[in-house]
Order: sequence, then structure tokens, then C-alpha cells
Amino acid sequence: MNEILIIDQVVKFTDIKDVVGWHSDYIKGVADLKNNRLSLGGDLHADGEQLLISQIDTENEFLWGFNLYPDQNIEFESLINIKPRFGNKSIEIASSDIRESVKKLILSLILF
Repeated sequence: MNEILIIDQVVKFTDIKDVVGWHSDYIKGVADLKNNRLSLGGDLHADGEQLLISQIDTENEFLWGFNLYPDQNIEFESLINIKPRFGNKSIEIASSDIRESVKKLILSLILF
């Protein structure tokens, strides 16, 4: 398994890209919107999700998966995003408000 970093303070993208595993040309990540932190790396979004849950008591409804590219492009797609109970029935984050919150968190913690 590729290493997973938990980010809750500002870091440079160049520092994290050398530590976490790449899936071709992107990094898998999970945003914890309740605790304002990210998990980056790992083989599956679910790996980062479980690490976040195990470290601080958080609920699944606040965890959203994404793929981060070096050009700052963000894909809001992950199997962990399927949350019919919370109105998200596909792998893509349907809510523009949640997508914007995930993007703001990423850009507030990672300097490109």
C-alpha cells in the first residue's frame, strides 16, 4: 500500500507529491469537512477514509473522495462518495456546495 498522509496544516504540493503514491498522474484524497483535514495517498479512497475515521471521531457524511492533479484540477469522483442516505447516489459529488467546500479545503491546505 502507498503511504497516506493526513494534512491539517498548510503544505507545499512539491513536498507531498514525493511522499504519497501516484495513480498514473494524480493523488487520491479524502476531505474531512467536519475537521478541516485531508488524507492524501493510499491505494484506495477507502484507505484514507478509514484512517481519518480511526484518528478522530468523525462521521462518514463529512468525508468526500477526490483525485488531485498537479495542475490543480480536482475530480470529485470516488466510490466513498456514494451516500444515498445523504442524497448522493453516484461516485461523483452531486452537490455543488459540497464540491466547493472540498475544493476550498484542498486549496487552503495545499500550496501549488
